[in-house]
Amino acid sequence: MEVRYLVSGIFLKCKYFVCPVSEGYGMTESSCVITFMNVNDVTSGHVGAPNAACEVKLVDVLEMNCTSYDQPYPRGEICVRGPIVFQGYYKDEVQTREVIDEEVWLHTGDIGLWSPGGRLKIIDW
Repeated sequence: MEVRYLVSGIFLKCKYFVCPVSEGYGMTESSCVITFMNVNDVTSGHVGAPNAACEVKLVDVLEMNCTSYDQPYPRGEICVRGPIVFQGYYKDEVQTREVIDEEVWLHTGDIGLWSPGGRLKIIDW
């Protein structure tokens, strides 16, 4: 079998693959990919741009000194909303309210930054 393309949800640091490697970012609660690298993007260190089926924003995390106003790269907790986001944990309204706010943003708990080209980089999880 010949590998033609590799998709990873982890941070691969190996440069010796014989096929293109793309990374993405997602979680069970988003039911699919939140961000994904363009197949022609050969840079590393990021998980790509947001999926067209969702909105992504960074929310300030003051205890980590991360703000969405940081320059040159805004930083903060990764939040996502859209039709890909789940409606809540089954029979667990308390935990649902902990991760989904009143504006229906899912708070992932992961910290990211916006890098050039609108790409998301995960800096703490």
